[in-house]
Amino acid sequence: TMYDTIKDYHDAKGRQLSLIFMKLPNKNEYPDYYEVIKQPMNMEKIAQTLKNNGYESLDELVSDFILMFDNACKYNEPDSQIYKDALILQRLVLQTKLQLSEDEESVPDVSAAVQEILATIFTALYNHQDEEGRCYSDSMAELPEHDMIDGKK
Repeated sequence: TMYDTIKDYHDAKGRQLSLIFMKLPNKNEYPDYYEVIKQPMNMEKIAQTLKNNGYESLDELVSDFILMFDNACKYNEPDSQIYKDALILQRLVLQTKLQLSEDEESVPDVSAAVQEILATIFTALYNHQDEEGRCYSDSMAELPEHDMIDGKK
């Protein structure tokens, strides 16, 4: 199932990326999270909705996954591990949806397909790593606030 695919995904180092998404942040430790994020979502809530047959379509399930990963990207800094993990898992959701949709042999939603392709390209570029596992994007994350020319601001 899509849920299991996301939950059980491990990166090249064997790290299970979904663990941080199982529960929502503690309200006492991260009160600002609930000010920034208006629709909190986590893996446990998705699992409960699945268990109760609360999703009428694959698109509804995908929407909750995308909401969860969008929330992570909205709240966390782009150079944080959780932000990068959210992008990787979001790409996995979109790829899994594409595979499941192809099995149904339905008419493709071109707009959604273009958005998925762009998201995949962005994620691949953002998370591209060198041989030592460093993300290239990390070196561009913090740009200087001003240009120095001949020692002058």
